[in-house]
This record gives sequence, C-alpha cells and structure tokens, in this order.
Amino acid sequence: MAETVFGFAQESSGDVGKVPVERRHIVSVRRRSQEQLRADITWSPKYNEHWRPEAQDVWLLIEEPLNGENVARCVRSEGFWAIKKEVERARDFFNGGRRDDNGALPFTALLKLKPLSTRQQPPNGIGVRPGGAWQNR
Repeated sequence: MAETVFGFAQESSGDVGKVPVERRHIVSVRRRSQEQLRADITWSPKYNEHWRPEAQDVWLLIEEPLNGENVARCVRSEGFWAIKKEVERARDFFNGGRRDDNGALPFTALLKLKPLSTRQQPPNGIGVRPGGAWQNR
C-alpha cells in the first residue's frame, strides 16, 4: 500500500498536493482498473472540488462508490504526511514482527504503540450533548 497509494509523493518534485491524478492511485472498493476509475471520477458532480489537484490541493484519492466523491478530500498536508508515516511504521512493524503460535501477527501490540504525531484535540465536551450522545427529538 505504501508504494501504491503513497508512491507518487516520492516521485513529486514539488507540491505533493498538486500531483496530477494520472500519476496517482485511486483507492476504491470496486473492482475497476485505474484507467476505469479515472474515467469514472470525471462524472462526479464534485469533480472540480474533489478530484482536480490543478484547482486545489488533493492529498489522497479514495472513491466513494455510491456518489463518486473523494472521501479523502478533507485530508491536508499535515494529515497526509502523518498517515503516510503511520502506514510505513505498520508495514515495518509487521515485516519484522514475530508471529504467535497460530501464525498471527501481533496486531494488538501495534495498536498499543504511541502515535508518531499528535494534534490538538477539541476541548472535552465540544460536539457532545451534556449527559451523553445526541438524540433525535
């Protein structure tokens, strides 16, 4: 995944968010070639906002199969590099990880590692109704 989804970042000679879609990998749950996916996204009603790095930075390409939007459109530079580093760390962890008696990799041990980077979180309680979750009334 690191080479497929993030490979364009190493090949970029400038602003990674502006690398053309043709040089990237579109992640999709649909069984379609990259060529087919590139054609499909041109039909998106939000093509200019979600899929055109020439218009505005686009850091990751993850297709929402029902409406053609890029669900990763909210990823920004800082988030992109943090995700990339975490994916690389997980890959390295599993490549060097010992398997248990059943041959499984130590997934729980990976989850217990501290994040490589952190960001400020919203104050406790923001977006939560006092006393618990929001309810429809």
